[in-house]
Amino acid sequence: MVTQGQDESPVVTASATKWTEPEGPFVLAWMAATAIVGGVEWLLLIAQSRLITPRQGVLLLGLGLGHWLVYALGSVLVLRLAAEAVKLLQRWQSRSRARGLVAGVFGLLALPYAIGLARFTFSGPRARVMAHHGWLVLATATGVACLFGFAVWLSGLETRARWQRWGWASLLVAAVLGVSWLSRAVMPSEYEPLHGFLALLALTGSGLAGRVLSRERPPVPVRRELFGMGMLLACAFLAELRLARSEDDSWILWSQTACSRYVTQRWSFLAEREQMVEASGLLTKPELDTEQTLAWRKQRAEALAPNIVIFSIDGLVPTHVGAYGYAARPTTPNIDRMARKGVRFLRAFSTYPATKQFNSSLLLGRLVPEYGATRAPESFRERAITRLLHARGYYTLVQSWFESSTSHRFNAEDFQIDTNVEKITKKGVLELPMAERMVAFERHVREAEKRKQPVFMWMHLLSTHPVNHAFVPHPKFNWGPSRAETYDSAIAGTDLWLPELEKLMAAHADPERGTIWIICADHGVRVESAGRDLYANIVRVPLIIVGPGFEPATLDTPVETAVDLAATVLDVAGITPPDSYDGISLVPLLMRGDVGSRMDKRVIPLMRGSWRGAVNGPFKLLRYKDSVSFFDSRTDPNEENNIYSRKKSLARKIWKLADAELKRRIDAFRTTKELASNDEDTEEE
Repeated sequence: MVTQGQDESPVVTASATKWTEPEGPFVLAWMAATAIVGGVEWLLLIAQSRLITPRQGVLLLGLGLGHWLVYALGSVLVLRLAAEAVKLLQRWQSRSRARGLVAGVFGLLALPYAIGLARFTFSGPRARVMAHHGWLVLATATGVACLFGFAVWLSGLETRARWQRWGWASLLVAAVLGVSWLSRAVMPSEYEPLHGFLALLALTGSGLAGRVLSRERPPVPVRRELFGMGMLLACAFLAELRLARSEDDSWILWSQTACSRYVTQRWSFLAEREQMVEASGLLTKPELDTEQTLAWRKQRAEALAPNIVIFSIDGLVPTHVGAYGYAARPTTPNIDRMARKGVRFLRAFSTYPATKQFNSSLLLGRLVPEYGATRAPESFRERAITRLLHARGYYTLVQSWFESSTSHRFNAEDFQIDTNVEKITKKGVLELPMAERMVAFERHVREAEKRKQPVFMWMHLLSTHPVNHAFVPHPKFNWGPSRAETYDSAIAGTDLWLPELEKLMAAHADPERGTIWIICADHGVRVESAGRDLYANIVRVPLIIVGPGFEPATLDTPVETAVDLAATVLDVAGITPPDSYDGISLVPLLMRGDVGSRMDKRVIPLMRGSWRGAVNGPFKLLRYKDSVSFFDSRTDPNEENNIYSRKKSLARKIWKLADAELKRRIDAFRTTKELASNDEDTEEE
């Protein structure tokens, strides 16, 4: 029998559900919330990571629980605050109305965050041109705000029946597990605001589950509650101390987990104070010119300028190229044939592994950190490789990508590009068929032949770029439906372009000039998943250079692909690279010049979003969320063994120099007065 009181709150039997204010021990709720989210993170970490020993697994469980205490405390405090607000409003309203009002207030308080998240979600170039864009943003923001309001409303749900409590708790734990898995599995390191929201959902769900489970026990005396809180804080302090002083453990926790990496920060004030180090003996731009190389450059300046072809492939990883040892499928027979005739670089890196930034840096010879060539200041544009090549007499063609995917603000005249092959703007279409594109290339080479000018042709092919996060296979290579198989098929289709270009150059380009062939990529990819970090499969790219005077060789010297290629293209054309360029000419290496050990001292900076890193010889430094890792590629090519604690002095020298160099390059671009301000391109891959 159910009776209705004046506050409209139903009174029920022990087996039914009733609405009442949240009760139960606060500390137990806090502990349960921490155990849920920390345990879920730990289980996912153990299940999906290959980097953890059994000892680390046990230790990371304690760390996972300890460093989540503070954040779980925040979620439980919010829920308790909501309960107190309901209790206060019950003086004037019925309980059901009070809970509704409090939930609505909390939803309104979450609205600014919800609007920011919704605007970010639909901020990409493709999303901005969607029909009813504004309504989509509004609907998403409303949904996010309502979700937070619903969580507050749900926090007041009380059930007397034990099976109902455990049913709600199990449902919430399952939701936390699903959200955590989603955050880990769907484009990690790519859309941090979105993953931060998923982390907040995991926190909220764990807090709600903790509140439900805590009601299984009678109230705890205040003194015991305070004692328990003190013990929990001590555990949190010990966990954070371990994270602050153990780079190996903190790196695994922050680089391999889902929710932890987006809403937590390492407590750097607990770290050991380290003495500042000087980056002596290291440099970012080694001087390779000698009397011998200067004499070679003079000879090139006085000789006929060679034809130059840059064959750039989007998202090509060396581990799927035959010339770099790939044997699962014949992906690159033509590139492999070319590699056997030229110089193959084993350790070429993309400083900023994104298409727009890479291509803009290659065009300008300087790091373009954010905006792309469309916003390059005049002082950068006047030293673009196409302008300098044009002054040398080249007839220039560029088919590349300097902006976001659905706009075309790039002005070829600013860069003295004679033939500008515009990128495709049709949704879902990456590349026109070869027969259609080759018409423009042939017209360009024929015109250069008619003018008796050397040919510069730079084509960036997008067929290997994923569409809707899936690779599009080439119809000629039906190797299977998996991501690796479709990716290999797309590579094989792109490889077919190379012999057609060779035939074109052989038929119409001046043979006395010879042709320099450069085969490269803008960045790598995670073949089996998505992500934007700085691990080897993202920043390491293939680089092959073939031409007269370059004997076949394999070089293990690290190079900074985009800016080094800019200087190299000018140098092979007989043009002295500008001192303002960030990179160095690779010609001394290509012609086997005596460069001694100068390249061993070089530091190549890396950046992408919140990630920073650097390469020095065989060593690679990575930083993310104030955690540091240091790898030795000679013994650890997969970058799994963090040796920072053993090589701390060298790592900090590399760290200091790389940070200073990135700051110099970024400041040079941002503070230039000529920087345009009418382009709103956003980063898009």
